[in-house]
Amino acid sequence: MTERWLPVPDWPYEVSDLGRVRSVDRQLRDGRTAGGVELKPWRDGKGYLCVTLRDGFRVRRVRVHRLVKRVHTGPPRGRQVRHVDDVKDNVTLENLKYGTQKQNEQDKKRNQGQRERERTREEEKGKERREKQMK
Repeated sequence: MTERWLPVPDWPYEVSDLGRVRSVDRQLRDGRTAGGVELKPWRDGKGYLCVTLRDGFRVRRVRVHRLVKRVHTGPPRGRQVRHVDDVKDNVTLENLKYGTQKQNEQDKKRNQGQRERERTREEEKGKERREKQMK
């Protein structure tokens, strides 16, 4: 699968369907060139990956998952971006869906139950290994 980059409207940046954001090559007011640099995301207070977009005096902090979804599929039209697997680090386009608050809550419940089942399975495997080692 090849990574697909699209421009961020009204900003000198591009965002990929894998959740990466980079600046584009451009000429600055003072004649220097800039761009071609991948932005390093940081976490906001709720744990979401964010980047800061800059263009002259304009500065905007955005959550990466929202930027990826909006650029690659269009505006939310009253919906919110859902992480299908509820992993905030997974900002790939295939993991992001538009939906309602109710759908987002259903995702959380489903994924929480799945994580609990996986943890129980791992605990059981560990218990079996320890029992075998004691024999």
